Amino acid sequence: MNQNRELRLDNLAKGLQSGRVYRASELERYSNSLGRDLRLLVDTKKLRSLGKGLYVKPEKLGDMELSPDSKEVVSKFLGSNRFLMRNMSDFNSFGLGLTQMFKDTFVYNSKRTGKIKLGNREYHFVNRKFPKDHHDEFLLVDLFNNLDAVGENKERLKENFEDAWKRRVWPLDYEKVYDLSQKYGKNWVKRYFRKLRGEDGVPA
Repeated sequence: MNQNRELRLDNLAKGLQSGRVYRASELERYSNSLGRDLRLLVDTKKLRSLGKGLYVKPEKLGDMELSPDSKEVVSKFLGSNRFLMRNMSDFNSFGLGLTQMFKDTFVYNSKRTGKIKLGNREYHFVNRKFPKDHHDEFLLVDLFNNLDAVGENKERLKENFEDAWKRRVWPLDYEKVYDLSQKYGKNWVKRYFRKLRGEDGVPA
């Protein structure tokens, strides 16, 4: 590599923030031959390719390279902040007897579907609607939407849930949970929450 090109690449890399994720299109203003320069920056470890046109300037802690923030990776990939990341292990936080740990990360969004590897992590992109806020309340609804996937005794889990629901053990807006169940729940989930509330002639 000639000295002028090396200096230019060094200057390009210095203008980027360590640990930040960049789309290739964001770097076009720095180079007249972006494809070639990106390959050279990756070869010299000044940038790391995450795939799908994404790059990160490595951030290190001692000799260890830190992974980029997963939400930033997904945001750059989608070109949007309108998504919700979910892991089935999140449901364990309700204390309903769920113990299994899951490694898969699901991304609810309206742009992409399928399993996509970005960097060292695989994401499951799912076309699914979700609320803009009240994500804690939505998590409870989402548990029932995914009941077949959590790998536990469903009837026992329902019993534990109904007992906790009646005792209001979680610091949640319970009216909002119900509203979200009617808007985002599967059909059987909508019916279940109506029965839980005492509607349809079934005692809560």
